[in-house]
Amino acid sequence: MNIKKTKQYVSTVGSQLPLVHSIYRILPIFIIIGVWEAISGTLVPEALLPPFSDVLSEFVWLAQSEDLFPYLLDTLFRGLTGIVIAIVLGIVIGLSMSQSDLVRRNLNPVVSLTYPSPKSPLIPLLIFWLGIGHLSRIVLAVIGGLLPIVISTVNAADNIDEELIWSARTMGLSKFEETYKVVLPASLPSILTGVRIGMIFAFVIVISSEMIAARSGIGVMIVEFGQFGQYSRVFAAVMWGILVVVTIDRLFLKLSDYLLRWSDQGVEGI
Repeated sequence: MNIKKTKQYVSTVGSQLPLVHSIYRILPIFIIIGVWEAISGTLVPEALLPPFSDVLSEFVWLAQSEDLFPYLLDTLFRGLTGIVIAIVLGIVIGLSMSQSDLVRRNLNPVVSLTYPSPKSPLIPLLIFWLGIGHLSRIVLAVIGGLLPIVISTVNAADNIDEELIWSARTMGLSKFEETYKVVLPASLPSILTGVRIGMIFAFVIVISSEMIAARSGIGVMIVEFGQFGQYSRVFAAVMWGILVVVTIDRLFLKLSDYLLRWSDQGVEGI
């Protein structure tokens, strides 16, 4: 009888573990919100840090406004278009650098020089060259997302198990077949990790550029509210931007899990 009760208790606790884990994951967010609400108007003036309750009401108000979703769609279009182009270019360049010493010798100095360089100074330059429309933002998104993908692809392709390469060569595969049938699939977990990092960089630089000069976009909305001193709406617009990017990140993780269903590795990150 005691053994039966023990099994039931263990089963009950085991079924509750996912719920407990989920609570622990979101608990820091609620702590931050609580501290935010407590210090607003006390330690920090409301003019600088509006109460979270006010921001939340403005968040709902924005959802009901006619301007939010067209602005968000413009930001999404620019960021996603840029990251798709960066994925194609990054994988091609990365695999080429890994498989060709000539390509590596010529491109490695460029990658080494540009990767640590800040990309934000390019914003006004590209706006001046390409205008304040979509094109300049898409190019900025490509620049922001490209190098993490290139570096992840090169590192992944360089560290493939040599037995896979030998097996491919004994089967008579050409260099091109070896690359896309063996090297690319084996490198995919690390490549997708680089894509995830590059995607976040792409959206950061797109929204930053919108805050400097643009006709539409979530960055424009943030600046406009700030110019009129509507700081609760500034925070609400920032929250909408965060929500959209986090949602894209979660969807990308789901897609990565599907693409890597054959592998025991996954996309690294939080």
